[in-house]
Amino acid sequence: MKVPLAWLADFLDELPEAAELASGLTLAGLEVEGVRELDPRLADHLVIARIDAIEPHPNADRLSVCTVDDGTTRRTIVCGARNMAPGDFAVLALPGAVLPSGLKIGKARIRGVESEGMLCSAAELDLYDDHTGILILGGQLEPGAPAASVLGLAAPVLEIAVTPNRGDCLSIRGVAREVAAVFGLGLSERFGAQPNVPAGPSTYEVRIEDRDACPFYRGIEVDGVTVGSSPAWLAGRLAAAGLRPLSNVVDVTNYVLLEYGQPLHAFDRDRLVGTTIFVRRLAAAAQVETLDGQQRRLAPGDTVIADAEGPVAIAGVMGGARTAVSHNTTRLFLESAVFDARQVRRTSRRLGLVSESSY
Repeated sequence: MKVPLAWLADFLDELPEAAELASGLTLAGLEVEGVRELDPRLADHLVIARIDAIEPHPNADRLSVCTVDDGTTRRTIVCGARNMAPGDFAVLALPGAVLPSGLKIGKARIRGVESEGMLCSAAELDLYDDHTGILILGGQLEPGAPAASVLGLAAPVLEIAVTPNRGDCLSIRGVAREVAAVFGLGLSERFGAQPNVPAGPSTYEVRIEDRDACPFYRGIEVDGVTVGSSPAWLAGRLAAAGLRPLSNVVDVTNYVLLEYGQPLHAFDRDRLVGTTIFVRRLAAAAQVETLDGQQRRLAPGDTVIADAEGPVAIAGVMGGARTAVSHNTTRLFLESAVFDARQVRRTSRRLGLVSESSY
């Protein structure tokens, strides 16, 4: 588990130095495997850049020539990615940067066009494993701003091996509670105990058919949703914790999971069939396509969330593709539940499908 200290500081009155934290937590029984810090040779040469224009490379079909604004000048960058568009904000490694792989960035002539830096992917920054394109940042940002600060990557990150008996530490708040106890610090609460969303009439009836499999299930309906990119600070926190930002809706559910340890799942309400949400153990084998695009064969006894047509999620493991949130989603059903941990683990292990929620 990756614990960014900048995030941990939200819950504590003060924060010891990274080395002191690592030593104290290890002595208390949490195995801190390492402390990751951004190399100054990289941090000092990473800036936010706005992509102003994209042209085909004159001598290479798979390359593009981007004109970017780095806050002080316009630069020409040769790029092999395809996921950017004019107006996007990205992370630019300037000449002199040294990437985590050891690659040193400098001016280079690539197939006859001089490139003055590199637009970086998350994998190249050693954030998470994504080689599908460069890291695109949401929101209106200032070209030339230090990317490490904008993304919250400047602070160290603790890498903790959380053992099964310390599930209380599978969240930022959980680790903060442990830090407060070990070092005698005050623990801050981010939110009060009272809900601030008024209850109202619901479109759905939730029918829990097996209370042993699911002791608690709640949902909330959200209208008027606009799905898009997350703001840079939120995307940066997820990235620092090792998760790939996907969209504002999905990212918020992952943010809550990492911060509080409570999994959430968002369904596209326009893809749900009927007005009843069933939480049940399967009586017979079934098949469902999960969010990762894989067909999963479920066994009798597996717990699922279902609508009138059938399973829409594997309880506590992963949601289904049929009701997935997309950029066309405008209405959500947001789920928060407690599932039997033993059943979740059995299903997860049998399917070979380990997610942040199922751990």
